[in-house]
Amino acid sequence: MRLLSTLIALAVVAAVPARAQATPDRPIDRARSLLASGDTVAAYGVVQAAVRETPRDPDLRRLQIRLRLAGQGTRGMAFGMRSAHVAEAARFLIREVPDDTLALAVLMDDAVLTAARWHDRVWRGSPNTEVGTFMDEVEIRARMSASYFDLDAWNEIVPLLDQSVYARRAHEQAVRHIATWLAVDPAAPRPHRAAVTLAAVTRQWDAALVLASRYRAETGAPEADLLAGLALFRLGRFEEAAGAVDAGLARLPPAERGRHENIRRLLPTDRRAAYDADPAAATAAFWATADPRLLTAFNERRVEHVARVVEADLLLGAGPSGALRPGEARGADTADGQIWVRYGRPPVSRSYRVGGANPVAYRVWDYDGFRFVFEDLDFSGEFRTFSPPAGAFAGPGSRAANDDYVLQEREMARSDPQRSQVVFAQPLEVSALVSRFRAPGGGVEAVVAWGVPSVGRVRSGAFAIASGAVVDRAVMEGTGRGPVTRVGCDPVRTQAATLRMPGSGAVRVEVDAGVAGGAATVAVAPLAEGFGVSDLLLARSVDEDGRGPVARDGLGIVPASRAVFAVGDPVYVVVEAYGLALAEGRTRYSVEAMLRPADRRGGLLGRVFGRGQGRGVAVRTEGEGDRPDETVAFFVDIRDQRPGAYTLSVTIRDEATGAAAASDRSIVLE
Repeated sequence: MRLLSTLIALAVVAAVPARAQATPDRPIDRARSLLASGDTVAAYGVVQAAVRETPRDPDLRRLQIRLRLAGQGTRGMAFGMRSAHVAEAARFLIREVPDDTLALAVLMDDAVLTAARWHDRVWRGSPNTEVGTFMDEVEIRARMSASYFDLDAWNEIVPLLDQSVYARRAHEQAVRHIATWLAVDPAAPRPHRAAVTLAAVTRQWDAALVLASRYRAETGAPEADLLAGLALFRLGRFEEAAGAVDAGLARLPPAERGRHENIRRLLPTDRRAAYDADPAAATAAFWATADPRLLTAFNERRVEHVARVVEADLLLGAGPSGALRPGEARGADTADGQIWVRYGRPPVSRSYRVGGANPVAYRVWDYDGFRFVFEDLDFSGEFRTFSPPAGAFAGPGSRAANDDYVLQEREMARSDPQRSQVVFAQPLEVSALVSRFRAPGGGVEAVVAWGVPSVGRVRSGAFAIASGAVVDRAVMEGTGRGPVTRVGCDPVRTQAATLRMPGSGAVRVEVDAGVAGGAATVAVAPLAEGFGVSDLLLARSVDEDGRGPVARDGLGIVPASRAVFAVGDPVYVVVEAYGLALAEGRTRYSVEAMLRPADRRGGLLGRVFGRGQGRGVAVRTEGEGDRPDETVAFFVDIRDQRPGAYTLSVTIRDEATGAAAASDRSIVLE
């Protein structure tokens, strides 16, 4: 307390003109002397008595504000009463000195805090009145759907009234105070930050970008770049956002930069020990797999993460030193801020209060498929995750177990700790087929075929991912090759590439057609060693000229991006056999292909060309060669087949050893 008192006294001395510092009989000088001796209580008493005698003395009002902010005369008060006492002194001061920055700081922070807290406020009335009881608690609980905090269900019982008018009024007041402060001191960081906060609350991102740019021009603060990055990200200008975020992070102190980049809370709880052991490696692996758009040169998910930290700090944290609600907890580190960083800004957010003289505030955040609820027990704006006390909501129809959001958060931290909200304006269904072949020297060659829109500007790519890193890629511009097919109602053509990967992993395909785009991921398992066959590569055409999107063993292949064929079109198939036995320098093998309806039983009859089994096709041929690995290409005539789901099975038998291997593929005839 002695140190705090000294700091307050020094701050006041620095703010008082020299002509007023040499009058020992002045109350403010007596108060300074008491502060210097450590008697803060007596100093506050002197100030209070003096203010009653000379209420318009600016110096006394400044000291009164500082003492009240430090807790004198307000300690033990509820937050609302405490803020009213501090704001009262600030309003007296600002009447005498309209551009006093201390008064402006108090009133501006109070207004910004109110706007941020209650922009989504609703009032939940009661179904009961003084006239009579229309619905008892048992009936209310019975009518709730799954949670006591389901405000949609409450709205069916009693209308939810919009209370955000308080936030709008506070917003207007804050704008006035910000403008006054910046006219006095254009380089002051606090009003610039407050202006961006108001724009973020109301989601006016174009305005937020202008304000952040002005903030940087006037102050050069690294935070201004981060705020610009947030606005650009929310506007969907991801590349510019990445540049602004990187510029801001580069100028932050190492500890502060580490706070913005820390991904520990995004990891499942069982992976956090590995992160603690090697944060750099765990971070690199996380970003490699979390990147939603490998087509770009930057990681949108990483930019999204930093933007979320910046936004949570703006909207959810405690105020700065000297504010009405000071504290150590910054927005991204609070209970609700951590949820914001993990899952993003809630699509639906509603806050409401319960109680009269000692109200409790609740904040309900609804995401896609899950919800979080927070409580503010002293109505101060500091929320914690809600967990019902023992016996809460007891009785028939109780939903208390569903409303334990502490337990739900712990479970999600294990199974679903984070999600990205980066999406295209128009989601595009992406079709992709992956066929595995053995690669020379080991590993897998994955032949990837995917569909792209047949018109307009299109950029697409296929990426082989192993051990959390991209090991091979193919990026292409254009609208593909081959005949036009359809995915839903959209006409598409095929792009194709061959990717090399060590074994197991995944292939990710991305398509970016401007505002429309999408992705598909296919898991890849290693092929067995020894005698065996590749996957079945389905194709629209196979030529012996060796030219095409895919070339294998002298064949030019136009793969199919979907296992869907029109009745009447041939189904081309390419398959490779491995490890055939050489007898006198030659191999002998047979190939049997069978197309049978998915709902048809198999068995012995099903292997004899489909006889007696209704519709279906069977083809058998023999071949020989001089290599242990052979490429086989053929087509299946489906002109007489009915539309529906089928299974295509290809079996290759080594006639020298009797060994056989098979590969299947599900296809659809339209």
